[in-house]
Amino acid sequence: MSKTIWKFHLANGIIYLSHGTVKIQAPRFARFIKVGIQHETVFAWAEVVPEQPLEATKILVRGTGHPFTGKENQFLGTLQSSGLVFHFYTSK
Repeated sequence: MSKTIWKFHLANGIIYLSHGTVKIQAPRFARFIKVGIQHETVFAWAEVVPEQPLEATKILVRGTGHPFTGKENQFLGTLQSSGLVFHFYTSK
């Protein structure tokens, strides 16, 4: 089984994000490597083995100054747009 990189849609724009959780379906053992904005849409990229079964995956969104919940795991990156700043983590 070989790896590839998949892109996952998180939001249609950074203004639609808030402190909370984005739920997506990703292959088991996906290793998320980046969040970013492409054509005003927020995406996450992950290394995946496509043959693995899909499972519910949570990407946590935290605004600057907002409290952590203890569920934050791997830091994926920070996005800034229109004066808003969001930090992204995988969930434990």
